[in-house]
Amino acid sequence: MITILPDGGRSRYSEALSVRVLSQPPDFSQRQWDGFQPGTFQNQEAFVRTGSSGKYDNYSVVTRRGGVWYEISLAIPEGSTAPIPSPEWQQYINTFDAGGLAPATTQRSGEAA
Repeated sequence: MITILPDGGRSRYSEALSVRVLSQPPDFSQRQWDGFQPGTFQNQEAFVRTGSSGKYDNYSVVTRRGGVWYEISLAIPEGSTAPIPSPEWQQYINTFDAGGLAPATTQRSGEAA
């Protein structure tokens, strides 16, 4: 997972932008994927959710690139008057590029690669 936080680190309620590689395709019948709707991201099919969770307003995109699934999430402290995602944050979200990334693999100590 890659997470971008404000300069100076994370305060109790600060913005966060994260990208994670999913180890398997999402099963949208499971509760953790509630609220995702078909949509587009970077002119490709995706699943998008906008809503709130705890003290945050959230924007999440689940997309597949080269057979690998990714979740891009933006969390903004609740009560912001800007739309989510705001144009300022959208420019960062749009920089997503899988660039040939593949899911991480795990290797036990002492195993041959």
